[in-house]
Amino acid sequence: MKSFLVLFLFLFFSQISAHSFSLPSGRTECFYETFETEKQVDFDFQVLNGINQYINLKVRSPQRVLMYNKQRTETEKFSFTPHSTNPYSFCFENIISSHHKKEINFNLYQSIAPSYRNLEKEGKEKTPLEIDNILLLGECTIGLSEKFEEIKELVKYLKIRETVHRNTTESTNARVLLWSTFQLVLLTIASFVQIWVIKRRFEKKHFV
Repeated sequence: MKSFLVLFLFLFFSQISAHSFSLPSGRTECFYETFETEKQVDFDFQVLNGINQYINLKVRSPQRVLMYNKQRTETEKFSFTPHSTNPYSFCFENIISSHHKKEINFNLYQSIAPSYRNLEKEGKEKTPLEIDNILLLGECTIGLSEKFEEIKELVKYLKIRETVHRNTTESTNARVLLWSTFQLVLLTIASFVQIWVIKRRFEKKHFV
């Protein structure tokens, strides 16, 4: 029972790294992450707000080899398998927009699947068929866990976008209201000036 509990907790274990940051105009920000080797890493990011929501993305290996290069993008997803425990770099460039900063959110996932040797150490009394069934169950569980994390991050992203769009709409409505008020005041002043000018002309003709 103890070995099964350890295995159950181990199946659900995954490395997750989530970051949100502001990227000023004309700047490049790089983040460095280490991973376990030979286990797939999933990466995704979104530009949450900012005028002209395009940035450049570059991912490099520890040997500075360019692994991924995407120009003028606002959301991306890709996967890779690390072959080194040294840091990988993820660089975001906001050089397309020269006046506006960007709010960026990105996530890194790496599931740590159980190995056959770990199962043998935890339960020597299990048959190969039982071990294969547990491994299959573990793979399915990890897959469901990964999908759940993706859905959770998607919901989080949609909530952030909804908040950003609501703030943009409220800001736009406030500006429209201010501009309409200014136009109304200007029109009222112009009307009074016209009435005054016309009245002055009639007063002059009356005296003549």
